[in-house]
Amino acid sequence: MAEVELTLDELRAQVREGKEFTLAESFYFNNTILIGTERVLSGKDIDRLDGKCGGLIRVKEFRAAVVEDTLVNQLIKFCVQVLKEHKDYSGLHAEKRKAIENKFNNLLPVHDYLTLRMGQMRKNAPRIFMHSINTAIKSILVDNAWQIKYNNGMMNSIRSEEIIVGSILRNIGFLKTSKETVAQKIGDLRNERDPLYLKVPELSLEIVQNDSDKHEYTPEILRVIHESFESADGSGFPQGLKKNDIYPPALLVNACAEFDLTISGELSQSPRKFSETMRRLISLSVKFDKEFISVINDEFRYLLSKE
Repeated sequence: MAEVELTLDELRAQVREGKEFTLAESFYFNNTILIGTERVLSGKDIDRLDGKCGGLIRVKEFRAAVVEDTLVNQLIKFCVQVLKEHKDYSGLHAEKRKAIENKFNNLLPVHDYLTLRMGQMRKNAPRIFMHSINTAIKSILVDNAWQIKYNNGMMNSIRSEEIIVGSILRNIGFLKTSKETVAQKIGDLRNERDPLYLKVPELSLEIVQNDSDKHEYTPEILRVIHESFESADGSGFPQGLKKNDIYPPALLVNACAEFDLTISGELSQSPRKFSETMRRLISLSVKFDKEFISVINDEFRYLLSKE
C-alpha cells in the first residue's frame, strides 16, 4: 500500500471514521521506539504523538496480514540462497539442504503473518533477521536429525512448523526496543544485562498475541517464542524456568541459537571455528539438553574440514 502524509488532526479524524493506519516508519522518542510500524494506530496512539512530532506524519493504510507474492518469493529466495551460500552449510548434504528448502517453500506461502514480520525484520534489523533465519535453519536441521534418531524415524510436521515460526518470531521483539539495542552485538547486550534486550521474549510474545486476529498460532508456537531464551539450569530469561518447565522445542531452538551466535562471532570479536564453538557448547551443556548438543555436533561435523 502506498504511503500517505497526513497532519495529526487529519489522521485523528480518519481513525475516528474507522480507517486503519500503521506508521510508515517507527516513531522514536528519547531514543526509544514509542510506536512501532507493527501497530494499527488507535486514538490513544495519536494522542501520544501529539506534541512530539511536527508537520506531516507518514502512514500506510492497514491491510490484514496479507502480503504480495513478490515479497513471499523474495523471502523464499533469500532463505534458499542462505542455505546454498552461507559458510555454515557449505558441506551440508544435498538431500538435507533440499528438505529444508522444501519446508520454507511450503511454509511461507501459507503464513502471511510470518512473512510480513520477516519483511519488517529484514528492513529494520537486518543482522537480527539473519540470525533468526540461521537459527531457523539450524534448528530444523537438528530437529529433523533428532526425530530420526529418537522418534523412531517418524517426522512430526507440526513440530517442524512450531520450530521454524518460533525461531524467527522469537526476535520480533527487537523492533520494540531501541536503535542502540538493535545495533549492538548480542554478546555485548548480554554482558551489560541490557534491560531492553532482556525484555525481547516478552515483547515478541506481546506483539504476536496482540495480532491474534491476523493468525492462528497455537499455544505451542507461542511457547517457543517466549521460552526459547530459557535455559535448562534456570539461568535463562524472562522467567528463569528450568528444564522440565521448558517446552522441549523451545530448548532446542535456544541451543541452536547459541550455536549460531557463537560460530558467527556475535558473542565475541570475530567468528569462531567449529571445534572451538562445540567446546564452548559442551561446556555449557547444563544449560541445554545434552542430546541436542550431541546432534548439533553430529550434523555440523563437516565444518571441521573447513578449519
